[in-house]
Amino acid sequence: MNRPLERQFRSLRVSLTARCDLACHYCVDPNAAPVKGSELKSAELAQLVRLLDHALGLQKIKLTGGEPLLGQKTEDFLDALGPLPGPEISLTTNGQRLAGKVEALRQRGLSRINVSLDSLDAQRFADCTRGGKLDATLAGIEAAQAAGFSVKLNMVPQRGRNEQDCLPLLEFALARGLELRYIELMPMGHLRGPSFDAQFWGMQDILAQLRCRFELVESHRPWSSTALEFMVPERGRFGVIANHSRPFCHDCDRLRLSAQGELVGCLSSGQAFNLRPLLGLNEDQALARLRPLLAEALATKQELSFVGSALGMKLIGG
Repeated sequence: MNRPLERQFRSLRVSLTARCDLACHYCVDPNAAPVKGSELKSAELAQLVRLLDHALGLQKIKLTGGEPLLGQKTEDFLDALGPLPGPEISLTTNGQRLAGKVEALRQRGLSRINVSLDSLDAQRFADCTRGGKLDATLAGIEAAQAAGFSVKLNMVPQRGRNEQDCLPLLEFALARGLELRYIELMPMGHLRGPSFDAQFWGMQDILAQLRCRFELVESHRPWSSTALEFMVPERGRFGVIANHSRPFCHDCDRLRLSAQGELVGCLSSGQAFNLRPLLGLNEDQALARLRPLLAEALATKQELSFVGSALGMKLIGG
């Protein structure tokens, strides 16, 4: 049921950098031109996030990239941001550098981490990521769990590349008390058109594979949740973010901030609103300029389903 009067931004994804040490097929177009515009400094991004939290009363903030654990940008951002009373702050990473960053993240108050893991086969993992080291990501997951983090795994199944890994990854996650999220491919950037159709491996394909081994019970989807949740009785649970098969656009509450300081209210629209001019204003002036931009960004949201976008996933953090 659509409840448009209740639609509002409650979840912010902040791309700290467009740089990444991997080049996953579903994220990176190898023929794309370099990103235009310099990236904001950590303190500048933190200033914008505080303004957005002030204006919206955010519930969740997720730090993304590119890869947010390159260099010191995540640590510098969290130091500049300081404590926020309301939102939970989490991070998503490819895990290649996570083992060496766990203590720094824990000291800065993070408690939840999402790790991309598209295969448990080292060769397929390297192919999916164009050069990633499976052992490094697995070591990061282990270190994060040992440090007490809540860890979720993200997998993007692709036909002809890693669809056979859906079942092994669920078995891996259930055995370790990890929650796995399967994320359907999205027709964005270089994946629009025939390329998307050829590689799409959707929810029904995923579930058919899993039911060969497990009993699955679908749970009720909470309002604004991106994932459909399934229980594996006496074992655990997992989710499917079925962007294409069962869209959730009508109650999506996500807002995105790029490393260049651009605000995007809807991936399907791709329309961006430049927040850089707010950095030179005092808080009252900045909030007065920000609120109408937020209303415009909210108006870009789709009512029914994702229709595709020229926007590249690498630039906006998923």
